[in-house]
Amino acid sequence: MQQWFSPGRGVLSIKAAVMKKTLSAFLIITFAIINLFMLLILIVKTERLEKLIPKMSDNITMEEAFIKTTDEINLLREMLDLPPTEIVSFVEEDKRNGDSEKVTGYEIYYSAFDTLYYGYKSARDKKELNLFLEKTKGITADYLLVSEQRESLSVLMLNDRDYYSIKAGEDNGTYMLSPFPFEKEYRLKTDNDFKKILENTFDNVKLIYDNADSDINKLKDYFNPAMLKRTALEKKIIIKPAMPAEQKDAFIINLYDIKGADNKTTLGTISYSYKTRGIMLNENIYTDFNQFKNAFINVENIVDIRTREEKILQNSFNDINQMIKDQSFKMFLENRGYYLSGETRQDNDYVYYDIMPLDKTQTRIGSYAVNKHTGYIYIIDFEEVIVSSFKSFVMNNINGNQAVVDLIKKKI
Repeated sequence: MQQWFSPGRGVLSIKAAVMKKTLSAFLIITFAIINLFMLLILIVKTERLEKLIPKMSDNITMEEAFIKTTDEINLLREMLDLPPTEIVSFVEEDKRNGDSEKVTGYEIYYSAFDTLYYGYKSARDKKELNLFLEKTKGITADYLLVSEQRESLSVLMLNDRDYYSIKAGEDNGTYMLSPFPFEKEYRLKTDNDFKKILENTFDNVKLIYDNADSDINKLKDYFNPAMLKRTALEKKIIIKPAMPAEQKDAFIINLYDIKGADNKTTLGTISYSYKTRGIMLNENIYTDFNQFKNAFINVENIVDIRTREEKILQNSFNDINQMIKDQSFKMFLENRGYYLSGETRQDNDYVYYDIMPLDKTQTRIGSYAVNKHTGYIYIIDFEEVIVSSFKSFVMNNINGNQAVVDLIKKKI
């Protein structure tokens, strides 16, 4: 007994016990950390799973739900450390096997259901809408409105003008009624709802059309033959009504460039906008007719009456002047001992922008020249010979301009 409790042996026993407990604690802590880590992974993946789960309230098709379900299955397998599985489309399998006429597999069931469902819903909605319009025929007759079927909705018209559109609502037995110009929808369920909406909106729709007719008649009177002739002579603009197919229920006048060979260059349009309740000259809106007349006096400040060639010419001048001011291009030329001069010279056909040496000891090495007739920019060498147009130079640059370089070298 004394040997057993000897000082040396007791210390060893205590050390062994402490080490054993320390190791156990370490293993417990390690196991807890691993579990915590796995729990975090599970939480993250669960959040991903919740985002993938399709809800029936979402407006998705059965086929889309099927695809999302496939993603969910693979995410669950990933959480369980299982490899992902592929749900093979038998339609694709048949196509790979060359049997394109055989249609089997999962997708066809979803697509077929969608076809049946929407076909049934469309027929049901159309039938219910027709029954509702038949039931409310007395109400529409009081307003002299006539119904016309147009695809998935019906239009209520007066004097061949659209006054209302009505269609079946999302819920059974409900309908959506929209007064012209169709910016707002009213949900209704009973014929009494229908009657109240017409009572509150009909006069406003009629007023929109009456005001439009007044302004359109003013436009027709304003653009009389004498005015058209004066505009052509003074403004160089031809005014013509749009084709009937473009007009529809609106009133549209097209403005053409008189200098164009075929008068097909459209400068702008004058029209009446039912939504803004005003006359439009291009993007400008005039709710008062006198405002429009005052604006049209200076129509050349609103529409661009320049010819295509004049626009190209001005753009070319703007581009070169921009490059003269461009700091990176200036540094590019200065590093080579040159600058692009803003002092132009010209002859009958070209306006020249010369590339000059900084030290003034040499003559120009060439020029960028703008053709006065076409507006296109050309590259002119030091002997005043055209090397290429910018357009051709860019196209040739795709394959390199070594041929152009070789041509200039031969002259030096």
